[in-house]
Amino acid sequence: MKRFLKTAACAALAALLCLLLTGCFGTTAEELYRLPRSSERGTRIQRSIDERLDSGLEFSAPVAGYNRQAIQQYDLDGDGVQEVIAFFRTEGEAPLEIDIIREENGEYRLASQIFGEGRAVDSVQYTDMDGDGVSELLVGWQMSTLVKVLDIYSVRDYEPVLIAESAYSSYICCDMNAAEGDEVLILKDPGAESAGEAVLCTLMEDGEIITSTAALSREAEAISRVQSGETSDRHTAVFVDSMCGGGLVTDVLAEREGTLYNVVTDEGAENTTARPVNVYCSDIDRDGVMEIPDPRQVYSQSETPYYVIYWKTRTIRGFSMEKLCTYHNFTDGWYLVLPEELAQSLSVRRLDSVSGERTVVLSTVSGNKDDPTVTDILAVYTLTGDNKAERAAMSGRFLLADDDRRLFAASILSGGQDLVTEEQIGESFSLIRTKWLTGTY
Repeated sequence: MKRFLKTAACAALAALLCLLLTGCFGTTAEELYRLPRSSERGTRIQRSIDERLDSGLEFSAPVAGYNRQAIQQYDLDGDGVQEVIAFFRTEGEAPLEIDIIREENGEYRLASQIFGEGRAVDSVQYTDMDGDGVSELLVGWQMSTLVKVLDIYSVRDYEPVLIAESAYSSYICCDMNAAEGDEVLILKDPGAESAGEAVLCTLMEDGEIITSTAALSREAEAISRVQSGETSDRHTAVFVDSMCGGGLVTDVLAEREGTLYNVVTDEGAENTTARPVNVYCSDIDRDGVMEIPDPRQVYSQSETPYYVIYWKTRTIRGFSMEKLCTYHNFTDGWYLVLPEELAQSLSVRRLDSVSGERTVVLSTVSGNKDDPTVTDILAVYTLTGDNKAERAAMSGRFLLADDDRRLFAASILSGGQDLVTEEQIGESFSLIRTKWLTGTY
């Protein structure tokens, strides 16, 4: 049995090395199932890894973040040659092991090791914090279900030195001060008696870590998503979406003269970013600037609440400006950028009486709010089933999008003939893309 497991591990390793070393990510499914043909370099790496497995180690890949392979390659020292970073589990008080393997005289040999406690390596990140060309190694250790510890190591000359350590719930690396090197921003969830906190770690030229802290919004209950982006005046900031009473609240964290501060809660900021629906920050118009959603409930023709979303930018000083307004249909996975005249008087209702056809009708509302006049403007159809193409081509309908599983079509209703055109609707319609990796670790 043990020999079978080792053989299986070696086969998996060979397949992984093929992907890592020969750029197989664009191959077909048929090619992926062929037996791999390792390069000479891959064979040498595999021989080194086999030695580690023969010593009783088992693979133990990071469980979160972008870098989740048990064997990774990264040029740590900036010399143009990638080192191999391998993740294992062993026995003892510190059962987690990270091996850094480098090439020496044509062979790959163990250069250094990092040992850690806990259940698993939660995540790993490589970033040059001081701009010297040598990357620091960030390792998150999963100590328990609720506790994670981030260690930052200098690996200069293949001698790992722990230079910072902190509990965390999330972290992100980005250049917040437009200087050489990245900063590491560590996020901590709120506690029973404390607000959530952000800690900015900056590595100085002499090897010292300088830290600065800022509090998250009082409403924040648990960090949900962390993204870096630009403010409207083109400063890099970190946008933190946290759960808040069934919805979300956003904090915008920026650095000024070495000090971390919260753009939303500091003096000069305008209004809270708390909202009752789970809509995350996004560069909604793809201009490089991050927008914060501000949902506003519209007149509903049923008991279901509907919202339009005003997307606002922030400056580094906290001042906000509305960019655009959308209606997001999260159930069917699409959104529409609304013209201002429609956004101010929008009403929404859903019609699902036809099998395989989900219809959303956008209307305007005017007159007395107790007895309003509702004018239907546009119908958007989400179509499934074998005859979806025929239903998309029905009289008065025009195609908006096709995501293989569904077709999206629309028709301009009688009240919208003078308000919108097919071309305008086509340009304003987009599918909601699922963000599998969010920048949160």
